[in-house]
Amino acid sequence: MLKIINQNFIEMKKFLFTSTAVLGLFAMFFATSCDNLAVNDDSKITALDVELTEDDAMAEDLFNSLDGIVDQELNALDAAGYESSDLKSTDEDGFDCKVITVDKPDTSSFPKTITIDYGEGCSVIINGDTITRSGSIVITITDRWFVVGSVRTVTYNTFTVNGVTITGSVTTTNLGPNEDGNIVFEVVVDDGSLTFSDTLIYTRTSHRYREWIRTNNPLMDTVFVTGDCQGKNADGMQYQHQIQNKLTMVRCFNYNYQWTIVEGEITMERNGNMSKLNFGTGGCDGEALLTVDGETREIQVRNRYTKKRQVRSGRGGN
Repeated sequence: MLKIINQNFIEMKKFLFTSTAVLGLFAMFFATSCDNLAVNDDSKITALDVELTEDDAMAEDLFNSLDGIVDQELNALDAAGYESSDLKSTDEDGFDCKVITVDKPDTSSFPKTITIDYGEGCSVIINGDTITRSGSIVITITDRWFVVGSVRTVTYNTFTVNGVTITGSVTTTNLGPNEDGNIVFEVVVDDGSLTFSDTLIYTRTSHRYREWIRTNNPLMDTVFVTGDCQGKNADGMQYQHQIQNKLTMVRCFNYNYQWTIVEGEITMERNGNMSKLNFGTGGCDGEALLTVDGETREIQVRNRYTKKRQVRSGRGGN
């Protein structure tokens, strides 16, 4: 599926960004210039280790935060009673040019199919960056979100952000409350991918569980994540991630209340090489600790509102 990158290939990785004011969503760079990733010659952690880990952290954030777009729209529709089809959105994310349609505009008829349509291009300027979405997101729901047993299936129809195509399906099932009284959702991503060009494709499948800690103020909610994922990165390397210590996601004020991983640890394997990524102990600082062969280095896994150029000289897929 993934084409190997030529040794002298030079490619700009485009910056992915989406913002919402309440449920959040995604903004992330795909990679950072190797010039900015220099390490000591005797370091066990190479510039490539750092770059690929930042790629993985971006994808982790992206596939989590894409759900947030759906969360936001469904919450707004549910609050409005799904009262009208062909809804023109004017919500806080600024994309007032999108159109939302509901096939059964009431709160009692299920299943429903909901389409968020950005047309041929729907743009907004946020913090000086122009963010353009196109295509559509199609959502099928069997019941309201917090009803036990409800299933939500999300697919992307030629959906792009700043020219990057997102594909795949995400199925989320409400498993009901656990012993602590918190609702647990099973989240399965099938055939997920980020396509930057014919030769830059990041793929992902995953099987995760999310324990949702609800509060009176949704901005103060917390989600715990466990599970695993696998795929190929944009360098053609097979990878597998296993969450060793559950990930904690909160909505960070300094990231426009976007869902942000602030705690937890992931064990990562790329082509047989092992490393760990620890997200710290609760701070919204966008920092994490990468460990390779017992050596630890602090890296930045959130670098918002910027666009970075990646020069891929002398690298190829494996």
